[in-house]
Amino acid sequence: MNPTNQGYEFEWSKDMEEPGKQTYSSFFKCLTPKGNILSGKKSEMIFEYLPDMIGNHESYWTFKIPSEKITHHFAFIGSVAEPNVFLEVGSINFGPLLLGGKNKEVIKIKNLEHVPFTFNFDRDAVRGEADYGDSLTVHPMSGVVGADSESSIEVTFQPKYEKFYNYNLVLNVKQKTRPLNLNIKGHGYNLHHSVNIDMNPMPISNNVDHTLDFGDIYINERKSRIITINNNGDFNFDFAVKKIPILLCYHLP
Repeated sequence: MNPTNQGYEFEWSKDMEEPGKQTYSSFFKCLTPKGNILSGKKSEMIFEYLPDMIGNHESYWTFKIPSEKITHHFAFIGSVAEPNVFLEVGSINFGPLLLGGKNKEVIKIKNLEHVPFTFNFDRDAVRGEADYGDSLTVHPMSGVVGADSESSIEVTFQPKYEKFYNYNLVLNVKQKTRPLNLNIKGHGYNLHHSVNIDMNPMPISNNVDHTLDFGDIYINERKSRIITINNNGDFNFDFAVKKIPILLCYHLP
């Protein structure tokens, strides 16, 4: 405010930093470095604070009115905290899953701030190791989590190969200095089994029809054949034997 009967000019200048003292003065910018204030009027002076890291920051400036030989020193101080945006869980374990099977989990990104934040998953991290194939999908890969709200993320695991999977997903949130991390584990497996008849060391093939011939037997006589199912894998499995109806045709003379 200029209470005098004449106008005057003003100017702002940034003070030199002390050697060895880090003040982060580059985070502060004066948008009105010079100006003229008329008699009985006031002038708005704008300073901008644009930090790119968390912590406390300060910058020192000098305000001058050269015609009046007036000088004032100012300290501009700012403080930046990490945005309170986080994943509700830090890991997912899908456990063993049969090849061709599919399992899905839904997790949430929570935002406790009063402003929205954009986010995106690193595609290379979702792809994982070179021999994982496209066994993991994340939807959506990017988006916006609103102020004081949460967003759902769908993670689907469908193993393509028989192996252990270990993913370390990277979730980038704008204005957070460090990304969020989500560890995902899973195990793809396949059934390893064989079927033998009458202890024959050679298993039967599933591509060939096999006939069990009991030969000629007397009425009320009993004969048996033994079918052995071997589980050569690390996981249990169920089996069932079904009787298929046979249509008999009689030719009358």
